Amino acid sequence: MSTEPNTSPSPPLRPSQDPDPSVPSPPPNPHSPSVRGTRSAPLLVSFGVAIGLFLGIGGTLLVGGLDLAGSPFEGALRDCGLQGRKTAVIGDEGGSLDLDTRGEEDPVGLTVDELYCVLDQIETPDGVISHMKRTRALDGRQSAEWKGMEASWSYHPDTGLDVLLIRR
Repeated sequence: MSTEPNTSPSPPLRPSQDPDPSVPSPPPNPHSPSVRGTRSAPLLVSFGVAIGLFLGIGGTLLVGGLDLAGSPFEGALRDCGLQGRKTAVIGDEGGSLDLDTRGEEDPVGLTVDELYCVLDQIETPDGVISHMKRTRALDGRQSAEWKGMEASWSYHPDTGLDVLLIRR
């Protein structure tokens, strides 16, 4: 019999055998699928949540800002109860809106409140509305532009304020 120490590798552990706690285990291999997966899982979850939020918020804003029934002019007239009025006429397949307010000799036009309702519905800036209010007959035709919209108007006390709105 030989007295030399046994240098053969130890047999692999069987599942029922526990490793010796006094022997440190080797560090995990960073290229092993199980280690890579634990690091990328939170990253994938975070990425998925970010994409979901982006799509959810963006979609809500997009759908909320669209008038699915037609042009913004059609929606404004509907919301202000002015559909079918001869003094609020949509033209150019929804691309323009002609508004005619009352004057001293023109009692069939829109009231000032009805005009302001439409202007509010299409998000006309306060500065443009203020410009309209201050227009005199001597000023001639005035105009303004904002967010894809163009407005031109004129005023005469006899015929009132006539406003043409065009989508750009």
